[in-house]
Amino acid sequence: MKVTVILPYFGTLPNYFHLWLESASHNKEFNFLLILDEELSVELPSNVTVIYKTFAEIQNLIHSKLGKLCQIGVPYKLCDYKPTYGVLFSEYLSDSDWWGYCDPDIVWGNLSAFITKDMFDSYDRILTLGHLSLFRNTSDNNNAYKKIIDMQYTSFEAFHFYKSVAFDETGAKSLSDYGIYHTYDNRKGILDIWPRKFKFRTEITRGVENFFIAEYNNGHIYGHFVEDGKVSVKEFMYIHLQKRKMDIETKDTNRYMIIPNKFVPYDESLLSPDNIVKVNSLQDLNFTGGNNRGHQNLKSACVDRLIEFIRLLRRVFYKIGSVFRTKSLEVTHEEESELHS
Repeated sequence: MKVTVILPYFGTLPNYFHLWLESASHNKEFNFLLILDEELSVELPSNVTVIYKTFAEIQNLIHSKLGKLCQIGVPYKLCDYKPTYGVLFSEYLSDSDWWGYCDPDIVWGNLSAFITKDMFDSYDRILTLGHLSLFRNTSDNNNAYKKIIDMQYTSFEAFHFYKSVAFDETGAKSLSDYGIYHTYDNRKGILDIWPRKFKFRTEITRGVENFFIAEYNNGHIYGHFVEDGKVSVKEFMYIHLQKRKMDIETKDTNRYMIIPNKFVPYDESLLSPDNIVKVNSLQDLNFTGGNNRGHQNLKSACVDRLIEFIRLLRRVFYKIGSVFRTKSLEVTHEEESELHS
C-alpha cells in the first residue's frame, strides 16, 4: 500500500525544516511529495520527493482544473484547496492507494503507531485537520468536496473568497460529520500547539492551566506534562508549531527538547516540574503569534462580501427546507399510523 502526503509551499520554509525532513525519514510507510519554488540544499530522505513549480503554475493549475474564477491570490489561500489535492495533483497519485496533505511547521513522531493498517482498511478518511489529513484515493472520495450540505462554507463559496476560510478543516470536516467520508479522527493524539500564547498550550486544552514541553527522540514525539506536581509522559503522532518562530540551539537532530521558542539539546534536568513551568513562563519579546493570510484590496473585499451574502441566503433556505422536511416526515408517520390503526 502506498500513501502519498502532499505539501505545496511557496517562499522560505521554516528555519527548522531540516528537522521536519529528519523526522519524516523515520516514517517509511509514508511518502512525502513537496512542491516548492525554492531549491532545497539538503539531502532528502528516500521517502521524500521534491517537484519544483512556481506559484503562478499552481494558480494556472487551479484555474484549469477547478474554474477560472477561483481565487488564489496568495499562497496561504491554498489551505482552502487542500481537499482538492486528489484532483489537482492526480498525475502524481496514480500509484497511490491513499493521498493526504500536511504542513511544514511540524516535527513528526511515529505515525504508524497511531495510523494503522486496520484504519486504512476500514475508513475513507483519516484525521480531519489541515496539518494532516489522509484520503482513500478513489474518484468518489477525491470529488466529495463538491457536495453541497449545511456546512460553514461550500467549495464554491470557499474557492471564490479571496481570504482563506479554512475549508480544509471546516468544510471537509463537515463532509465527515455528515457521513460523506467514513472517517477516523484522533485530535488527542496530536500535540497541536495553540499559536496565540507564548507558553505551550494545545488547541484542545488552551483554556487549561497546564504546563508541558516536548521531546523528540529518534522518530518519536513525547509530551512531558506537569500534573499534580509530578511529570507524566505521553507519546504523540507529531507536534504542530503553528505560526511559531523557533530558534535552533541544538546540532543533534536525533534527540532534542522543544520548548516554547527553541529547539534545545536534550537535557534531563529540564524535565523536572519546576523547570517545565519555568521555560513556559519566560516571555519571548519577539513572539507575535504570526499571520500570513495576506491583505485584501477593495475589489476582493467586495467579492468576499457578495459571496458571504450568498452563503447566508443558502443557509437560511437550507434551514427553512429542513423544517419542511421534518414536518413532511411527521405527516408521513401520522398517515402510516392511521393506516395501521
